[in-house]
Amino acid sequence: MKWRVSDMDKSAAERIAQRFVGLPVEQRRQILNKMHETGQSFKLLPIAVTRHDVARIPLSYAQQRMLFLWQMEPGNAAYNVPMAVRLNGPLDRQALSTALDNLVQRHETLRTRFVSEDGAFYQEILQQATVALEFASVAPADIENQVRAELQKPFDLLSGTLLRVRLFQLGEAEHVLTVCMHHIVSDGWSGEVLIREFVQLYQAQVSGQPAQLPALAIQYADYAIWQRAWLEAGEGERQLNYWKQQLGTEHPLLSLPLDHQRPLQPSQRGATVRVDVPEQLSAQLKSLARNSGQTLFMLTLAALSVVLSRFSGQADIRIGAPNAGRTRSELEGLIGFFINTQVLRVQVDEQQSFAQLLDQVKQVVTGAQSHQELPFEHLVDALAPERNLGHNPLFQFKINQHVLAADDSGQRVSGLTVDEFPIGSSDARFDLAFDFTDTPRGIRGYFTYATDLF
Repeated sequence: MKWRVSDMDKSAAERIAQRFVGLPVEQRRQILNKMHETGQSFKLLPIAVTRHDVARIPLSYAQQRMLFLWQMEPGNAAYNVPMAVRLNGPLDRQALSTALDNLVQRHETLRTRFVSEDGAFYQEILQQATVALEFASVAPADIENQVRAELQKPFDLLSGTLLRVRLFQLGEAEHVLTVCMHHIVSDGWSGEVLIREFVQLYQAQVSGQPAQLPALAIQYADYAIWQRAWLEAGEGERQLNYWKQQLGTEHPLLSLPLDHQRPLQPSQRGATVRVDVPEQLSAQLKSLARNSGQTLFMLTLAALSVVLSRFSGQADIRIGAPNAGRTRSELEGLIGFFINTQVLRVQVDEQQSFAQLLDQVKQVVTGAQSHQELPFEHLVDALAPERNLGHNPLFQFKINQHVLAADDSGQRVSGLTVDEFPIGSSDARFDLAFDFTDTPRGIRGYFTYATDLF
């Protein structure tokens, strides 16, 4: 190999990346091995635009697993990605409808169908699609129930749209807008992208000015093709070897004391308990983490590991942690299913100091971040834990730190005041989960627990 990625200009790197994707898998393996031998990072190559070069666009690995899960329970709405906002003020319904259509035209995932050919599923991108904006007049006393019912409707992944938008009118200048996508084309980050761009597109329609949105270098289909080309060329095996060594061959069930016998089929019904850490104590915790060379996430993970160990009587603690999966700048502005899940193994030794535990946790987290592209479904298939519909494989406790979003409450958009409409979802996909956010007023957290168990 006579070239070095770091010495290339952008266009040359794009050509190399495009050619790599189109090569047979064995040649891709050879190139990747050579790059590793010469200390070059494949991540320096961009994700190329290749969706027009293939006869059939594959699903990403996450989409493939999601479609499998949907086929098992097609009437389950647990993987809906719901959002709702309250709109007060004069609403231009035509501008709203056009803004939604422009959003769908900008993001191909929102006009993607999933089709089956020769026993395999593929993505089919429609050239044009419009949003069927549904409208209903609702009494203010009924709005919460109406919104909840709308957002809990299941999707049909093989026919019908994967984006549903409904406008509820409560009064002459008072509306609630619900937006619901299926997880197979979206995730939490995508929801923020959608709302942010929708606001800009709506403002552009009302003002008659073009929206100032940056061009998208690639689409989700390009990512799906690139992901398979890269992982098939040996990167998947390299990362899988790390996780096999990290997690071992035993995959113990977290044995927390339960109030109810574990059902054979969980209902996924849950409830939440809010935990507010005062500002002063939060500052002390963040100072402790910083002075130890850790992050707040690492400190929280270590503390929860100790608590789980005490309650379960187990020293080997496995905790699931989602990551955004957007390790490249060209993925940050896309709507799509990128989020991935990692299993963080913490071995709690009562003879250790907490400082020693923090050091272990830091190694666990940094190692996981260096091997975060391996799809969770590949890890499950390779480790082959005992399958049981009654609990999640590999871990039963989830931790997630959320980034504090800008406070958009009461923001003005072309004469409208936009406020979040709380939807109060308490689905429990795991036995227990802890979601927390570092806010200016202290750490705000929520424990979500499965009411089947607790």
